[in-house]
Amino acid sequence: MPLTEKKVLDSNNGLEFQDLRNEEIHRVCFKEASFNNIDMRDTSFANTNFVNSKWEHIYFSDVTVNMIQMGGTIFENIVRPKAGKSQLLEEPGTGNWVNVEPVMFKKC
Repeated sequence: MPLTEKKVLDSNNGLEFQDLRNEEIHRVCFKEASFNNIDMRDTSFANTNFVNSKWEHIYFSDVTVNMIQMGGTIFENIVRPKAGKSQLLEEPGTGNWVNVEPVMFKKC
């Protein structure tokens, strides 16, 4: 069931998305939901429960994670892009941007 009838076309790979840009979604249960081909650039999460979630093939760059409880969390197969410097790149889901800046953990 679509959340909206509004549509937007991804200019990089031609996929059609439901257009929820600039929407505010509150008090929603996505328990056992599956998300695929999602463009979540410039979004924010607060008071969000990701317990037992599984994230795979995620373009996770220029992200700030603050005040998070990570007990029992496993990070594996983490890679940095194979580029000498940050650059534009034709890869779906990246917004054509590859960021090779270092990953930092502070006050852990």
